[in-house]
Amino acid sequence: MLVATLVWLYRRRYPVYRRLRDTMLVSGAMALVVFTFYPVAPPRLLPAGYLDSVAAHSSSLLAQPPVVLNEYAALPSLHVTWLLLAGVALFQATRRLVLRSLSVLSPTLMSIAVVLTANHYVVDVIAGVAVVVVSLLIVRSAAAGRDRALPPTIGVVSR
Repeated sequence: MLVATLVWLYRRRYPVYRRLRDTMLVSGAMALVVFTFYPVAPPRLLPAGYLDSVAAHSSSLLAQPPVVLNEYAALPSLHVTWLLLAGVALFQATRRLVLRSLSVLSPTLMSIAVVLTANHYVVDVIAGVAVVVVSLLIVRSAAAGRDRALPPTIGVVSR
């Protein structure tokens, strides 16, 4: 859903795409800071016997390539963060009921899935939502400041 939303927004609603892109970059930077200074292992790494059912029943290295996988990057859940950001952008960009329903359903199902597969705790999901709120506020504030700094233009249309 994330890639499809990015492509669709880029082609059809570029200003919304730009906000989504910027917000994803801000949220990713925020998550990297947390991953660096407060590494948290997911429940599947506990000795209590939680099982990552996706990894246990999949032989694909595409989903979790060992080269880029950080086992201690569970808080916040970027799975939820980025799908929620895409959902917000998609909801803003369309009036179609099907797409709006998908924009709500996708992050909701991802939140459930990452907890049930022992990839994240509920608090990781909540932290992901908090990162969404903060990053949206940061991007919105930066855009407002940028718009105030631009000289007025007449008849100029930009992407």
